[in-house]
Amino acid sequence: MSENNIKKERGIFAIIDIVDFTPQHNRLGDVKAQKFTSKFYAEITEKIKPFNFELIKTALDAVFIFGQDPEDFLKFIIDLYTDNPIKGSEGFDLKLRTVANTGMFTFVVDSKGKRTDIVSKEATIAFRIEKKARTWEVLVTENLFTEVQDYLEDLEYTHIQEPYKEALKGFEIRGNTLVLHQLTPPWKEEGSDLYYPDYYRAKRADLYGRTKNIPIFGNLYQPLDMEKSFIRLTLEKDFNMDDVHDNQTKVKQAQQKHIRFDARTEIEERGRDKDNADKISATQLLEYNKGFILGTPGAGKTTILHHIVFETLKANIETNILFVNCRV
Repeated sequence: MSENNIKKERGIFAIIDIVDFTPQHNRLGDVKAQKFTSKFYAEITEKIKPFNFELIKTALDAVFIFGQDPEDFLKFIIDLYTDNPIKGSEGFDLKLRTVANTGMFTFVVDSKGKRTDIVSKEATIAFRIEKKARTWEVLVTENLFTEVQDYLEDLEYTHIQEPYKEALKGFEIRGNTLVLHQLTPPWKEEGSDLYYPDYYRAKRADLYGRTKNIPIFGNLYQPLDMEKSFIRLTLEKDFNMDDVHDNQTKVKQAQQKHIRFDARTEIEERGRDKDNADKISATQLLEYNKGFILGTPGAGKTTILHHIVFETLKANIETNILFVNCRV
């Protein structure tokens, strides 16, 4: 290879890899795989143009791109992951992982000066860390993070820094000093115009607003003020050890007879017994490593959960909330 075929240039090199391509290829066959990858290459080529990046090479389930501007790189990732993600086709699911590095790169160029391949150590680092990226983030080196960090807040990226614990193959002389940064682009909730974390904050604020009142018969009557409807109590700490030992003995006896002992039923039955009701304590419930709220319909089981959320968010509106979709 003559020096006339080599070009050195400083910039950002990224690998965009299709996750689980091989098993899908084996299942769907060569023809569909070829159509799928051709479409993927074409869409990536068009996507990177507005951000002044160039497609260097394809490698079956991956593409290699190169550009100079760190802000353009972050904006391209938002377009790829959030605004206009590429869809799967030909029966292939499309999930991507992206890794990137910055530095001085050596390229192979053709007679017209177009980059056709990359041959440099800085690119090899990206190849070595490729499998460590996850599908919702971009994994970048410390050098690239230094270049993009000033843009992260304005573009609403979240960031986690993780030291790489092992020496990279071929880079053992550098020791265990490699630090990688996980950059997560903002994402949109389906059906919403808001990006995360704005969508998350709005959802949390809405939850706080809905817990401020207690609806009465489906809002048939004026709702009650949540804050004025509860008083603070301290859970009972003392308990009757004889009762605990008695239940533990019943559990062992049931196990020996291969009969299931239902602690909840036992507590419910005792709760109906006025003579024993005052002996049931929070400490006893913890003996069974389960928590549950007992009460007849309309007793306030859901309302007490709303109250817990209300008090939590009232104390700190930035409290992290895990939203879970429940389906019957």
